[in-house]
Amino acid sequence: LDSTRMEKVYLFDVVSKLYLASDRQPVDLQWYELCADMVDLVIDIACIYGNGLEENKDAACEFYLQNGFVLILKEVGHCLAIVCVFKSDDNFDKQELLDHNIEVFKEALGRICQ
Repeated sequence: LDSTRMEKVYLFDVVSKLYLASDRQPVDLQWYELCADMVDLVIDIACIYGNGLEENKDAACEFYLQNGFVLILKEVGHCLAIVCVFKSDDNFDKQELLDHNIEVFKEALGRICQ
């Protein structure tokens, strides 16, 4: 995580809101709860303005928090999403690199699940 400037990363099952995997740092319950709430909110909005999870296979969003952090959610598979926690002072000058790395992860996950 040092080279990516991420504070924390979770892989969520969006149906149960449980994280399936995380980085090697200890889990902070407050970050986990906030990220799970983010997943829940994205699902609720998808159900209100779309056809739920089935139609929104590439769901993504960013939350800018008052404490100087940013949460980024990207859907990576059927009912799976990655939530990344960044400090907002990093200005996301490498957004394309984050998108590329998530795409590589999605491809690898797809090969595993076949």
